Amino acid sequence: MSIGKLHVVLVHLPIGLAVATVAADFLWLATRRIFFKNASLYCLIGALISAIPTVITGWLLLNSMTFLGETAKLADNHQDMGFTTLGIIAAAFVCRLLWVKWQKKPLIVIYGLLIAALLVSISITGDLGGKIVYGKNFLSNVFSQRSFKTSEAHWTSTAISPAKAQLPNIFGAKPVKVRMEKLDVIG
Repeated sequence: MSIGKLHVVLVHLPIGLAVATVAADFLWLATRRIFFKNASLYCLIGALISAIPTVITGWLLLNSMTFLGETAKLADNHQDMGFTTLGIIAAAFVCRLLWVKWQKKPLIVIYGLLIAALLVSISITGDLGGKIVYGKNFLSNVFSQRSFKTSEAHWTSTAISPAKAQLPNIFGAKPVKVRMEKLDVIG
């Protein structure tokens, strides 16, 4: 078993803590209660700590698989955005600590910009990861009341283990592409 497979389990913790950081910051600005100021700092620390193993396992997972076609580009972009997101969390943490120490207004403005960039980065990274797993059109009809249709099921057709990719095809079997058919939604 590759430890990289833990990425799909770990990824949700830094996302949740980063969003909680933003929520606590807004609540602190709205109420000026010290509780929210402290909560945002603790959530940011947790996001930073949990993002490190998440990025490492994501890197290990990406390097243990071979992606084909458009999914390969999505995987590379997802990895780049994962590293970018980790960098933004680290920069926001440093900026926040410097602001606590020196209480300079430009630092809190920079911190606010970094937090806004963090939300954008998490959104892009998550979107790319979702496209790798579910296909590029998975969310395209999310608001449709009648039905949805995804593209080819990427989880069965685009990720190939390097070990399996190198096995000889002794039975002459052809690869199978799985297609999700249109599903009617009741309601």
